[in-house]
Amino acid sequence: MILVYTAETGPRLHYTLQEVLTRRLEAEFRITNSPEDLLAWPGAAINYSLNSSLPGVHIPPAGLLSAGATLLPCEPGHSSFPWPIPFGVDHQNLFDVFSSVFYLLSRMEEYPTFKGDRYGRFPASQSWAFRNNSLHLPLVEIWCGLLSESINRQWPGSVHIKRRYRLIPTVDIDNSYAYLHKSWNRQLASAAKDILRADFSNLKRRIGVLRGKIKDPYDTYDSIFQAHRQRELQARYFVLCATPGRFDRNLPAETPAMRHLIQRLQAEGAVGLHPGFASNSDFNLLSEEKIRLENTLGSEIHSSRQHYLCLAFPETYRNLIRAGFREDYTMGYADEPGFRAGTCLPFHFYDLVAETASDLLIYPFAFMDATLHVYKGMNREQSLGTVKAIASEIQARQGICISLWHNETLGGIWNWQGWEDFYPEILDACLH
Repeated sequence: MILVYTAETGPRLHYTLQEVLTRRLEAEFRITNSPEDLLAWPGAAINYSLNSSLPGVHIPPAGLLSAGATLLPCEPGHSSFPWPIPFGVDHQNLFDVFSSVFYLLSRMEEYPTFKGDRYGRFPASQSWAFRNNSLHLPLVEIWCGLLSESINRQWPGSVHIKRRYRLIPTVDIDNSYAYLHKSWNRQLASAAKDILRADFSNLKRRIGVLRGKIKDPYDTYDSIFQAHRQRELQARYFVLCATPGRFDRNLPAETPAMRHLIQRLQAEGAVGLHPGFASNSDFNLLSEEKIRLENTLGSEIHSSRQHYLCLAFPETYRNLIRAGFREDYTMGYADEPGFRAGTCLPFHFYDLVAETASDLLIYPFAFMDATLHVYKGMNREQSLGTVKAIASEIQARQGICISLWHNETLGGIWNWQGWEDFYPEILDACLH
């Protein structure tokens, strides 16, 4: 049990202590506002106040955990630590680990007005971690590690972390098949585009698939299943079930082909919803898509990942909570690998507008196939090096490495030529 003394309590502090002490340091804690309680306490203690004369690991509060408070984080070069620190660094090298953790986990920087990309997403380049060249580091776990060391230095054995590193592979099914099972109107329109663009190689491939001469390039599920089985991995599959539109191009969930595929996915791992681009801001559409997938599965679903990784704070998560979701796997950048929320462990969503913690558990992913190859222009060797470096950081913090891949990537067509057999190497890089 760790006693935390503080002169001011509130929902932000309670939330942060849960995330830091309970979820990351795996320690029980109790809060007190009484200096007498702290002075009489015989065990591990944290003095979260400006009074440095009191016992315990001293953490001077920067003020961010007061309800409604907003502070600008320290910019590059301010910290004398090996890692950047957003809040509370002073001449004695003390920093406010709780405010720093809250700033990253709450995604406070994504609430104000920002210049979004073409999909309205918060770009990695506008984040504090990017400006401090630390997107590749799980800073939350690093800071918690420093706190753990400080506590154990005074009270040996008070913090003992038992969790172990693990890998959770996730696969997004944006477009289940490149050519198969689509209406003849859609097939004829697509074939006409091939001719107008003089893309005769794609036309030839399309005809070959429809005639049963070659396999549909997006039908890579056997390879994906085999890669997971051989490594005894429990994967999660997120299926797009949106009404077809400009950004939502999958087959309708009600078609026999999609029903069969979804049932195959269910037999191999956990299935979640990939909410469509349009439903990101429309609760009614989100509910329809959830019901659609549940009817196909014959069971309730509680996990999701937003299509195009679109997140709007706090609306996206509020809609998910209202629709009955318990987990979300969207937390990550499309344009940069690494740690969007600075963490390699799940955390609860904190609503800054309502000033309340929720039960929605956020699972951050570490890298995506399209980020490596499309956004960053990496080849296989460069991608493998990046994945190994990220996985090594997560292993060092006993965290959870969540990968994001797509069935299309293994198809080896268009810009994914040469990546057909790369997925097993990615998994092995995360496991060793």
